[in-house]
Amino acid sequence: MKFDASFAVLISFVTFMALVGRKVYAKVIVELDKKIDQIRESINISENEVRVAEQLNAEERRRQATIDEDIKVILEKTDRESARLKRKMIEEVEELTKVRQAAFEDMLARMRRQSMQKLRRDITESTTKSLEYLAQNKLSTKEHQAINDQAIELIAAELTAGADGARKAAAPSNKSGKGLS
Repeated sequence: MKFDASFAVLISFVTFMALVGRKVYAKVIVELDKKIDQIRESINISENEVRVAEQLNAEERRRQATIDEDIKVILEKTDRESARLKRKMIEEVEELTKVRQAAFEDMLARMRRQSMQKLRRDITESTTKSLEYLAQNKLSTKEHQAINDQAIELIAAELTAGADGARKAAAPSNKSGKGLS
């Protein structure tokens, strides 16, 4: 049999490739395993980060729900306080209006009394002057005496009416429950 050199080269090449391939293959496998481990580690880190993010998100939702509830409670308290203050303000305004109205009515009554007293004084003076003039110039003593008697009766009636009016003016304050029992 004749030895062919190309066959020996082929065998040598296959053997060389097997030896080199085994070393290269081992290195490639090691490198691929390292790369796989790195990828697994990255995936694990990412999964952990996703879990942490989900936990933070859930915690943030709970906080937001708590804040929303607190805001709702604060708004309700604010509405109640606002309504209470509004009622209080209306009551105070009504009370102030009553006080001012009572003061105005008192002032009006006092002004009426003063006007009536001034009118009575003015009418009394005018009547007195007219009667004096008539009595001195035109009347006899008998007529003069009759007019004096009538004037005395009228003055007495006016004084009595004036005293009754003063009692009537004092009577409304007794109706308020502040007078004598």
